Amino acid sequence: MTRGLANLALLALGGCAAGVGGHANGHFVGTVTPVGASGPANPAELCQGVTRGELDIAGTRFDFAPNEGTIVLHGTLDPSSTLTATLSFPGGGHRTYTARFMGHLNGTDITGRLVTPECQAAVTLRRE
Repeated sequence: MTRGLANLALLALGGCAAGVGGHANGHFVGTVTPVGASGPANPAELCQGVTRGELDIAGTRFDFAPNEGTIVLHGTLDPSSTLTATLSFPGGGHRTYTARFMGHLNGTDITGRLVTPECQAAVTLRRE
């Protein structure tokens, strides 16, 4: 009986480890397309052209590498299939550089927005 309870507990923990996003595990690839500058002090010329983005989901965590991996944002996938990530680090002029990603998983597609101090970009990814 004790062994049966232990096995049941392991199964339950295994299910938790897969997380609510376990069904979403995978590799997603697509485009990061600038849609405009983030503020009036940042001209649109600072935005790169269309670049490749890659996102890997494992359980309720993900890694997103926009702009061919210049930076990597680490984030979470919640039960409503919403993805959120923020990356902050010291930038030039004693200012903090913050990049934010907000997206939504819909089956085999992820759509969202990447916002940096310079740019806003539409993100469209598809499961590979």
